[in-house]
Amino acid sequence: MAFSVDPMIIVSNSGSEFTCLSANTSARNIFNCTSNPVGRPFKESFPGISHNEMLKSLGTVTKDSGQSIVKGPGVPYDFLLEHIEIGNTGAILILARPNDESSNPSLPSDKKYERLFEKMDEGFCIIDVIFKGNKPVDYRFIEVNPQFESQSGLKNVTGKTATELVPDLEPEWFDVYGEVATTGEPKRFVQAAEAMNRWFEVNAFKIGDANDKTIAILFNDITERKRAEDAVLKERHRLYDLFVQSPNLVIVFNGPDHVIELANKHALRVWGKDRFEEVYNQPLIQAVPELDGQGIKELLDGVYQTGIPHYGVELKVRLYGEVKTDELEDIYFNFVYQPIFGANKNVEGILVIANIVTDQVIARMKIEESEKKYKLLADELEKRVVQRTHELQRSNEDLQQFAHVASHDLKEPVRKIKTYGNRLDSELSSSDEKSKAYVRKILGAAERMSTMIEGVLNYASMDGSRRQFETINLNDVFNDIEQDLEVLFGQKHGSIVRGDLPSICGVKVLIHQLFYNLINNSLKFSKKDQTPVITVESKVLEIDGNEFARITISDNGIGFDSAYSKMIFDAFSRLHSKDNYDGTGLGLSLCKKIVERHGGTIEAFGQPGKGAIFTLMLPINNVAAVLK
Repeated sequence: MAFSVDPMIIVSNSGSEFTCLSANTSARNIFNCTSNPVGRPFKESFPGISHNEMLKSLGTVTKDSGQSIVKGPGVPYDFLLEHIEIGNTGAILILARPNDESSNPSLPSDKKYERLFEKMDEGFCIIDVIFKGNKPVDYRFIEVNPQFESQSGLKNVTGKTATELVPDLEPEWFDVYGEVATTGEPKRFVQAAEAMNRWFEVNAFKIGDANDKTIAILFNDITERKRAEDAVLKERHRLYDLFVQSPNLVIVFNGPDHVIELANKHALRVWGKDRFEEVYNQPLIQAVPELDGQGIKELLDGVYQTGIPHYGVELKVRLYGEVKTDELEDIYFNFVYQPIFGANKNVEGILVIANIVTDQVIARMKIEESEKKYKLLADELEKRVVQRTHELQRSNEDLQQFAHVASHDLKEPVRKIKTYGNRLDSELSSSDEKSKAYVRKILGAAERMSTMIEGVLNYASMDGSRRQFETINLNDVFNDIEQDLEVLFGQKHGSIVRGDLPSICGVKVLIHQLFYNLINNSLKFSKKDQTPVITVESKVLEIDGNEFARITISDNGIGFDSAYSKMIFDAFSRLHSKDNYDGTGLGLSLCKKIVERHGGTIEAFGQPGKGAIFTLMLPINNVAAVLK
């Protein structure tokens, strides 16, 4: 077997612990050395081969004793032990050979030590420490192995001092090597050489006699490892700062018992804790016992056992909360339980990130409660609407029944009163003026009663009308009205001034009634000392995509106070005494109802003694669209 792959260990022969000076990769791998053995006792680094016979044999190896062979119980190797010189100091070489090669385990005598140091993994050098008085100020390189250059980056160093090679080398290197040279105590340390931009893992031990200032150094360049460690450390610090400063709750659990490794301030607050030390390195249920029985541990157990993340929304947890009280309060969380996997791909812990959504949940619950109440109110309102609709339908039916009664039953007695009144008036002699006056009053009252019954009938029948809308020429309507009121116009010596009027869409009989009532009103409320003049004007306007006819009817009658502009459209509303002006008080109310039925509007404006103006807006076509 080639020498380069043979397990090889070098230990110091001073002291009882046999400090490891070097161990190649084969030795570390085969004999299960899990950490760097250099600078540590042989028995601690290689417990599997540090049996009594081995330790006893190491104690007997001297410069003059030659080679010694130790059989390896429990391992298929035999071990060759031999004294070697490192500079002027002795050490012990332990060379392992498989059992089948043990018949001739000795090293070749020719340049065996040169080959030994050539095969070392570590950089190796022997230096003389230079003192100025009692203070170490430099050191000189006496001997180096081939790995020295690759491990240190320095070339051609033999015979040169450290300050010649690295002028800005830190004085700490001189101090530590000076201490080894003067005390004889070996040193194992990790240190940065900033002037060389490198990190080193160093084992230094004294060689030679007590008066010598010579030491041997085994070292490894660990710059890349150190940079990687620093990067990991910085990343850990960054993550830690991120966790600590996060507005969310951040917790890290370790192991199956969910031991708390990290908890930021937000987590501590909802747990009712002031300091992290109160919960650190404790199982969750032990640190926060009020969580027991709330299902939290079971969720964590599931994630730890399956390695599957768990996401929760609006989970209710009872805790003491940020404001410490004796009563637990309901706190709602959105959260994720994320498993943390180790190098072996097994779950080692759980990362918890959560945020409190209590305010949102309570607000939503209030909204839902309000919606429930509103729904109940809406349902109740709907029931009442249905009930009121039925009542209104009954009222309309009663009104229709009343109209029927009025048209058939009430009108008949009135007709008889008028008939017999007229007979009585004709039979009375002209000399009985008093009686004839009484009869005329009776006939006048009967006429008013007949008119009122007819008005009530027209008003009540409006909602029951189902006539179809049609195109109506307003010029024709006003021609008909002028003929209907021809006698009254003659009595009043009145006149209508109008231009060409547009056509509109409506129910003809209702539109006729609308303008008939308005013209009749103008004649009725005319001044006794002035001839009534009624002016009718029109203009077509477009409003929200629909065409309207604006009809203005103005007169020079007695007028009215504009404070009553809305009241005059109320049913049975009168501004003047019925003794002075005939009427039922239903005419303008009926006008408003007809206009609204057609999707239009009507407004009134008046001044006492100066007349009245009525302005109507009626759709020219597509009344159905306007009514929507």
